[in-house]
Amino acid sequence: MFLRKKVVAMMFASAFLTTGAMSSLALEVTYKPYMQPGDASAFKLSDLKVIAWQTDEATPKASSYTVEYGLTPRLGRKASVKGRVVDDYLSADPALPVPPTASGAHVNYYATLTGLKYDETYYYHVTGPGLPAEGFD
Repeated sequence: MFLRKKVVAMMFASAFLTTGAMSSLALEVTYKPYMQPGDASAFKLSDLKVIAWQTDEATPKASSYTVEYGLTPRLGRKASVKGRVVDDYLSADPALPVPPTASGAHVNYYATLTGLKYDETYYYHVTGPGLPAEGFD
């Protein structure tokens, strides 16, 4: 199932699927995949967009996620997924007291969709642990 979204001069359709078995500790996607504008301008021959999401993991596992995109629902292109730890400031000094409301480490993941033609409809989907099987808005 593809969800249609209109984004600055481009239309994107997306689906988010889950793959693989979950461990006994359920991974939570704290921010669902969303699109951010890239840094390409109208003066470039092509555009780019960034797909980003966040999980409650303490360590990035970028190889567990896949982002594919293309001009048709068949997709055809893969974007490289990267991740980095955020919100783990308390680990810098183990002597610091940990308040009960501390959120702990999270991982921000992102993938850059490159070579996008202006005024075209693109499809993309993100697969990986913790993402719903049916997609979402």
